[in-house]
Amino acid sequence: TKLLANRLGYLLAEKRADRESLIANFEAFYKRRSAVIHGRQLRLDRDGRKWVWRGQGWLRQAIEKELGAL
Repeated sequence: TKLLANRLGYLLAEKRADRESLIANFEAFYKRRSAVIHGRQLRLDRDGRKWVWRGQGWLRQAIEKELGAL
């Protein structure tokens, strides 16, 4: 989780404070994701759905940034 969070942070954020915030948010996202995937949480509540949207946004940004580098 730490490695993924750091890679995402350095890919998407230029300023240190933004990177630290993104890393912390990604770690919180990943904990929720793990709870669902491993059966500790059976359904997503409204807050959980917001995290899904946030995760999709990060994924979209990362893909766009990587494709732009080609």
